[in-house]
Amino acid sequence: MVKVSKDVFEVLSKHVDTKLRLGYFRPSECSGTAIIICNPCRQMIYIYNALKKLSRIKNYIFYITVEGYIQKGFLPQVQFLKEHTLVTPSHYVKMRLEEQDFHVEDVIPHGVKHFGEPKHSNPKTLGYIAGYLQRKYPKYGIKAIVKANVKPYLITTRNNPFIRYFNVISLDEYNDSKVTDDFINSFYRLIGFYLNLSDSEGFGITPLEALAFGTPVIAPEIPSLVEHLPDFIFWVQLTGNKWYEKFGMDTLIEHYEYDSSDMVDKILEALQLEDSKYYELSKKSIEFARKYDIHKVYTRFLKILGV
Repeated sequence: MVKVSKDVFEVLSKHVDTKLRLGYFRPSECSGTAIIICNPCRQMIYIYNALKKLSRIKNYIFYITVEGYIQKGFLPQVQFLKEHTLVTPSHYVKMRLEEQDFHVEDVIPHGVKHFGEPKHSNPKTLGYIAGYLQRKYPKYGIKAIVKANVKPYLITTRNNPFIRYFNVISLDEYNDSKVTDDFINSFYRLIGFYLNLSDSEGFGITPLEALAFGTPVIAPEIPSLVEHLPDFIFWVQLTGNKWYEKFGMDTLIEHYEYDSSDMVDKILEALQLEDSKYYELSKKSIEFARKYDIHKVYTRFLKILGV
């Protein structure tokens, strides 16, 4: 959310008078229109109530992501969203919110800021960026990397119980002073393939960022990824089973089970890819990702703002 907030600010600030608010700030300093980049959660309500009570903001746009549904018990607390403009990063999120009677004004995908050059040879390595949440490491994903006898490079957090399955590059994923943009960009350049193990996404920005650095992606065919990633990546088949996880008191996460054996096959196929074919795939990946340049996607907010 922080990265998206910074990128939206960077783009819009070139067109309108814009201020970026991260962490603690004085609501009384705010006026005009607020774009709140969020999940539907209690922190969102807290920020909205503070702004509504103490600021001079007249209009609210919620750029909102949910990996499934809002829990029924939490729905009464977020009915105020119906009074404002909702924008989602994917049609998947739009559809889920509309199933719960929220109107979504537009779909504006998350954007990519940095791009690399095509890689001429297959590094034959895997990488992944994810925090500690269990849904980022489903059992069928862990089973696949064990069976394939690989240990992907990983950027994660210190309280991750799954690190024994990875070659850990950093335990400071959310520390911007340590895991900087340059650090992450170097990571994408280092790895041969981005292995997306998660079985639940509202959008999935890291696979798209990897493509922007010429790093092909291996990922399960979950709806939000299929919506935004190209057909030439290494897609892992789903089993057809779905399951749901209560996350906190607000979200019902929708999980799509994928075939661990098929993921093993895709991993091995990728690692054995000839250099010439890898180069072509790397080049195509960058070309595809350019459609999601932040200056192409986030300027779409200007229409909603009436600029």
